[in-house]
Amino acid sequence: MAKVNKLSVGAIKALEMVKGGCKTAQDMKVKGFDVNSAHLTVLVNREYCTSKDVFLVCGCCGHKRKVKAYEITQKGQDFKGE
Repeated sequence: MAKVNKLSVGAIKALEMVKGGCKTAQDMKVKGFDVNSAHLTVLVNREYCTSKDVFLVCGCCGHKRKVKAYEITQKGQDFKGE
């Protein structure tokens, strides 16, 4: 069986941010956490979160852009640390 490394400090912080209601990486950056996409990817790969594509529309010009929105899973809710 392959050894699974512990979550990094950044990944744990990202998990806490998703638990706290942040849906996108931009939401996390607005709250002061300099999130890295690798932090979110590891959470999805280990099934602590799920991701889905959502479209955001600019209020000024109507430009649409696709971003990933993250939602916590039960495994993520139960995470206490490794």
